[in-house]
Amino acid sequence: MDVLDTNMIEGQIQCSDQRRLLSEESGDELDRKKACYFRNQGQIELNWETLIAAEGLSRLMRSTVEKDVFKGFQMDDETNFSILQYTEDSIIVGKETQDNLWALKAIFRSYELVSGLRINFHKSSIYGINIDGLFLQAAENFLHCNIGILPLKFLGFRLG
Repeated sequence: MDVLDTNMIEGQIQCSDQRRLLSEESGDELDRKKACYFRNQGQIELNWETLIAAEGLSRLMRSTVEKDVFKGFQMDDETNFSILQYTEDSIIVGKETQDNLWALKAIFRSYELVSGLRINFHKSSIYGINIDGLFLQAAENFLHCNIGILPLKFLGFRLG
């Protein structure tokens, strides 16, 4: 199965590099300030590269969903989503399929290659809602992460 083609990955790298070059060439500090939250306001400080990396992950997810490689969560006939993001935290939501696991593995590896960042899978968790325990254990082993227990805390809110 062709999960992510080389052109898409190259496109993501070029997009990331172009944004970085445009920002550095123009010296436009206004854009950098818009992309930064300061600690003195009680929020997390983000750098430009972190935001570009988060956007890259979002685009990788969107591309795999559009190509029907990854199946997100279908709320109704018109509403489907696969990723929730806030700063550097992401929740990926999808159907319980082996194809989705392979797609996630490819997405994560592509994200690492494009962004230059490493995903710490030992700090990552997989959660199952109405999912067979054997599938959840297989997913844990396949993705090298932990099985989480609901409700989880995301941005201070209890989910699940």
